Amino acid sequence: MNPKLSKFLISASLVMILGFVLFFWVKTEYRPTQAIEVAQDFLDKLELKQIPRAYALTVQNNKYVGRTLAEFTRISSHDSCKSGQMKYTFPFQSNGNRLRSWLAGKDVEMLEISVEFECPYPYKIILRRVLGQWKIFNFGAHAG
Repeated sequence: MNPKLSKFLISASLVMILGFVLFFWVKTEYRPTQAIEVAQDFLDKLELKQIPRAYALTVQNNKYVGRTLAEFTRISSHDSCKSGQMKYTFPFQSNGNRLRSWLAGKDVEMLEISVEFECPYPYKIILRRVLGQWKIFNFGAHAG
């Protein structure tokens, strides 16, 4: 076989493989690991009855989590999610969405993310970005 043709075929094959890898990476769901970690930490603190430390992870001063530690304690006692398994986050964001935002000079992080857990019942934690950090905005069990 001609050496030039051989090099061309190898190069073309590599470009095709890289193209397929890039295509699938762009379509793959981005996992907001920091938001998920904050949500899981929040549940862990509630389960361990570390109420002030759990409250510190919230936006605070809003009606959904309580304007005071006493209100938060009352709200958080309604239902809990012991050892819940994280199911998914919402809204869906792909690696491609983040790449397009970054290339356009926009912030790639969403302002609000919901993290859904499966306990004995569906349990949702809504997080908002506050000064670059994820904070719990709302939480609780809900209908499936």
